[in-house]
Amino acid sequence: MFVIAAFEGCYFWIGHPIRAIIIFIIEFAPLLASLIALRKPRLAARIYLGTAPLATLVVCLFPWHFGAGWGGAIFFFAGVLLPGLFWLFTSRRGWPVALNGAFLPGRQSFTKAVAGAGLYCCLAAMALIPSWFAYWGDPMGCAYARSLLTEDGAPLGIDFTAKILWIAPTSLYGKSLWSIARVEQRFSGVPSWFPSVIILRNFFKPGDQGQRFFVQGQRSEGFLSRFLPIIQQLPCGHTKHLDDAEVAVRVLRDGAPRNGIRIIGQVLMGNGYDAQSQARKPIAGANILVHGPTGSTILVTNATGIYDATGLPPGHYRVELVNQPQHKAYDFDLQTGAVRELTFWIEP
Repeated sequence: MFVIAAFEGCYFWIGHPIRAIIIFIIEFAPLLASLIALRKPRLAARIYLGTAPLATLVVCLFPWHFGAGWGGAIFFFAGVLLPGLFWLFTSRRGWPVALNGAFLPGRQSFTKAVAGAGLYCCLAAMALIPSWFAYWGDPMGCAYARSLLTEDGAPLGIDFTAKILWIAPTSLYGKSLWSIARVEQRFSGVPSWFPSVIILRNFFKPGDQGQRFFVQGQRSEGFLSRFLPIIQQLPCGHTKHLDDAEVAVRVLRDGAPRNGIRIIGQVLMGNGYDAQSQARKPIAGANILVHGPTGSTILVTNATGIYDATGLPPGHYRVELVNQPQHKAYDFDLQTGAVRELTFWIEP
């Protein structure tokens, strides 16, 4: 259960069949071995120790998923190696096994298999709960969010609005690592079978309960949790309080421009590194200089701090906040149908 929780709680992308097989073996073989150890500790020791090389490979290749050095060491020794050595030692010393008699005496083999499989599935499901308390990402967020749309104009993530129904106990820097939310408005990527109530993995504070958020997320990357209604925030995404998500809602509502390109964003006063901070305010009347293929133009932010220009010709653009020397200019090339979102932060 510890091994499953460690993997399910990590941000781990499974994008290759061989890698998927390795992770499947590492996750589920130790739990199977622990059940086998009730009757056959020597066989359980072989399974544990046979899994150890694969666990070593994963820990060495992806140390950041386990909290770097110490986390990887704890996972390897406590979850795989030590149990294998323990059962090997007990079998050689002739210690009595936990189940001396037959499992479910007097029953058919099929019934025993079903009972064992049911117990296995229950333990695997129970391992998911502690995995939600495992640290899995950067609580500081990003100063500048990635795009909402791909280069082809399709939504990049799973986009929806949700009301936070319950916040889990805080466990990291005064924030919770998961919560229960109810999906309200769906924009893109939410599977049709998705229930309205979901598990939302994000860094929420106790005061966020009852609040509405815009979420740009992705399906959980865990081997089990990827099939459950669990959404984790997209790294460097646009997840934020709904009152601050007007730009994201506009872009998803309008989609890719039919003609030319679109540059849209917001000017805010506050700390850009905390994606959920409410101690910020929009700056109205700020000037944004946009230099493109046809020359330069000034965009002025509205009452909510938003600037928006659509139908611009494709090409190379340079965007900067006027009279704010601490802000660098942003250069990028845009093709027809592209949307570029840029948020400028002004320190209070």
